[in-house]
Amino acid sequence: MRGALQNTFTNTIRPASISRLLESAVFSDFMKYFRRDCRVFVATHDKVNTFLKHYKIIQKELRSRKLSSDLIRRISFHLKLRDYKISALEEYLSVLYDGYSRRIQEIHDDLVRDIGRGITIPVEKHEFERLAEEEKELVLKAEERIQSSHIQFVGIIGGLINLMFFAFESSCKVSCSLSCWSFAVLFAKNRIIQHDTIWKALRRLGKIEERTSTRCVACLMDKSCDFEIDFESLANIYCYAIKIRMLTDYEDFFYENPKVWYQVEEYFKKLRDVIDSQKVIETKCLEVKAT
Repeated sequence: MRGALQNTFTNTIRPASISRLLESAVFSDFMKYFRRDCRVFVATHDKVNTFLKHYKIIQKELRSRKLSSDLIRRISFHLKLRDYKISALEEYLSVLYDGYSRRIQEIHDDLVRDIGRGITIPVEKHEFERLAEEEKELVLKAEERIQSSHIQFVGIIGGLINLMFFAFESSCKVSCSLSCWSFAVLFAKNRIIQHDTIWKALRRLGKIEERTSTRCVACLMDKSCDFEIDFESLANIYCYAIKIRMLTDYEDFFYENPKVWYQVEEYFKKLRDVIDSQKVIETKCLEVKAT
């Protein structure tokens, strides 16, 4: 029985669907599903026996059509692209989070020193009204500095969210090309592949599309296309990841909700776990020979 959890967050990847996430409580629920599906996929990534048998059939058929070397070349390119992006993230992500926390603490410490007593930011309205005029001015300046630091942080981390998504998408393209015959042909021929094509391929591999009455096209590999690796959860993860990316592109949600950033930090950590699991699958596939 598959462990992935279908929910209303994973029904579509259309940009309009992110409007549901623009409340902190809803976003928190969304992230719970994200964490769960990441755990499910990682827990099944080493169950590769049936997957490898299926991949060998695809590889053999590609060789007969003189497309096998093209596929391997495209896979190598996307793995290199992914690793370049991951390397940049590892270098800067923790520095940015730690630096942001340090700046906020420094602003608070400066305010406490200047006022001469303990105070919490943001200051509650009733407490602010009791302050002397000089103290009010100091508080307002501190809050402005915090707001400026937050805007800078969101802008930079938003760019890294995009970088992480496209690293993950490269991984998903490779996963699909190793497991879906029609996708492998597209990939080998260097066709432009849209987000929707990747997501639907993952859903077919996870047998989600069959349950929603959109069956896979007739395929030479159909009889062996059933894996213990949980592609249903991977399809869900792709949906969550692209929605987080779209939130940074189309909404001011992250600018207006500073507290959600420590949930978004998990986006990077969990997607890295998923990518590492995909790497294990890739390595085992690329070691096999067609028979």
